[in-house]
Amino acid sequence: MEDKKPMKFIGSIFNTIICILILPLAFAIWGVVFYFFLQGGNNATSAEAMTVVFIIVSIFVPFSIFIFYKEAVKSSAIYTISEKGIRRSRFLFSKSKEFLWEEIQELGCCCQHTGFFTKYVYLYFSKTQLRGMSFRQMNKNKEIIFIFLTQKRLKKVQEFTNLPILNLPSKL
Repeated sequence: MEDKKPMKFIGSIFNTIICILILPLAFAIWGVVFYFFLQGGNNATSAEAMTVVFIIVSIFVPFSIFIFYKEAVKSSAIYTISEKGIRRSRFLFSKSKEFLWEEIQELGCCCQHTGFFTKYVYLYFSKTQLRGMSFRQMNKNKEIIFIFLTQKRLKKVQEFTNLPILNLPSKL
């Protein structure tokens, strides 16, 4: 009998690298603005303007760092598809999530449109019935695991389970 090997992969290497590169850039911008703020100006107008810029940057940079860090953690999750089920492991402060094949109530495909020509197709695994929900509603549900749909991942899922896949596109 053929030995079924589990498949491990990272959610999105590209998103993780971009987010990790943006964090130092945000700190650099903050540092430059802080440097100019400390230098000050000779007249009151430039000092007031620098104070306003410093306050805006002091709010924007930490907020953007938080957003990009959160996205980097989400994007760099390690997924494992095995004969037991699917598992998502995130690093640092996030705990892992595992769904056994017996627990999965619905397995299907959904699309996220992010621009005029940009469309991402996801394969989702859910412990509850989701029929009729939009991607935004699904994304708020904590009992779902999403992965980017590729031919290789689809074949691996079909190798381990006989669950029907809803809304499967005819061409990947």
